[in-house]
Amino acid sequence: MPTYVFVNKKDERHERFMSCAQLDAIKVRSKDDTNRYRVPSLGVCWIDVAAQQRSVAATPSTYPMECDAAGVHPSQIREHQEKIKEIAGVATQYTPDGRAIFRDAAHRKRHCEAIGLYDRNGGYSDPQPRT
Repeated sequence: MPTYVFVNKKDERHERFMSCAQLDAIKVRSKDDTNRYRVPSLGVCWIDVAAQQRSVAATPSTYPMECDAAGVHPSQIREHQEKIKEIAGVATQYTPDGRAIFRDAAHRKRHCEAIGLYDRNGGYSDPQPRT
C-alpha cells in the first residue's frame, strides 16, 4: 500500500498508508484545485509529493533497533542485562516496557545467539542457529 504525505493548513506533515481507492474516496472534487483531500482527523490537506520522494532517502537506518522478540518482562530487565553481559560480553539496553535495543548488526548477532534466537532466512551476518 502506498504511503502518502499530507500537509495541512498549519504546515504539519502527516504520513498515511492507504490504497489508491481510499485516496480517491477522500479527494475534494472541485474545478479550481485538484490536489485537495479531506483526511479524517486532519481536515483539508494537500499531498507533498517532494516529501514522499525524499522519505525513502531520509529514512533513518535500521539501528538502533528495538526488538520485541528479544525482550523481557520489565521486572526482569536488570537481571537479564547482567546475564547477557556475563554470557555474551555485550551490554544491552532495554526500553521501559522490556524491548531489547540493538546498537548495530554485530551487537544484535551476539545478543541473539547468546539467548538462542536466530533468523531463519538470515545471511551470514545475522544470528545463526547453534548446532
